[in-house]
Amino acid sequence: MHSDHVEGFIDVMQLRWHNVGTKLDVVRSADAVSPLGHTVSCKKFAAHIGDTLFHAGEIAQRVTEDKRRPSGGPAELTNVTSPSSLERTLNRFGHWAKVRVQAIRSTHMPGHASYRVDTPAVSVVIGGDAGNDKSAPPRDYSISDQLEKLAKAADVMVHSVIHPIMAPDTGGGFAAPVYNRQSTVGDLGAMARRAGVKHLMLTHMIPPLGADVLGRYKSPAVLTEADYRKPVEAFGFRGSIVVGTESCERASAVELKEVCARYQPARQPASRVHLKNLRQQTASPPLWRLRKTCLLAEKAQRRPDRIRLIARNGPRRVPKPACRRR
Repeated sequence: MHSDHVEGFIDVMQLRWHNVGTKLDVVRSADAVSPLGHTVSCKKFAAHIGDTLFHAGEIAQRVTEDKRRPSGGPAELTNVTSPSSLERTLNRFGHWAKVRVQAIRSTHMPGHASYRVDTPAVSVVIGGDAGNDKSAPPRDYSISDQLEKLAKAADVMVHSVIHPIMAPDTGGGFAAPVYNRQSTVGDLGAMARRAGVKHLMLTHMIPPLGADVLGRYKSPAVLTEADYRKPVEAFGFRGSIVVGTESCERASAVELKEVCARYQPARQPASRVHLKNLRQQTASPPLWRLRKTCLLAEKAQRRPDRIRLIARNGPRRVPKPACRRR
């Protein structure tokens, strides 16, 4: 658990508390003790997520404005749970009856884990910052052996990535221990090919697109999307490649159609489910809309005569044709 991955979660929980939202499941790994002696605890992170505002007095002040807000701050809205508990919870509901959540230990820092979520629509693997168990060369590759097993035949794999130009011997000054605990872009491409992944999404890129510096480190070159895409292809991956940014990850309209097509019943003509206003370009619906669209498609399968799926705007009732007098 590193701050550059979780600092946005603080804002999410603060806004949820501010707007009197419901509790949110926080899936965590168990507390892990570092070889250096300290303990890394996702549970404590969630329990103290609003401490700065609590001690600054803002929580108390805002509770006086709206008594529905929990007096303990955002931490009271966190329901800390394990992956297995989350799976049991999801399976109580019809839409989530066939959802399976898996987690596996992977190396980056103590307690690091990678996840896989399997649904009737799509299987998604979230590798996080997973790297190889060997902390430094010589080794065969930089990626996680555990993650490769978890990613077998996955539809989508989302993973952080580092470009070899940041290697310690290239002059950028990037620290060797930090570089060695990342997965390089070419190794990710080779692993995705071996695992049979269909769509590889690169995120948390080091260095970011268009950047000549990364904090105190100098980037030897300013990289483009092609600089990340070409090494993946060079290592044999022939699936879809999405080079993301720090703001959001987006799936192409073509991929969206492929996923939603699984929900069309064989006995129904394709015209029963309409996909409209899909922009035929890379910058298209984000992942949260992809999930929403799949659920809407499932609904359309159950009531094809009444529901029309519009990917951008959600479901709309289809008016019945007017009766003609004879």
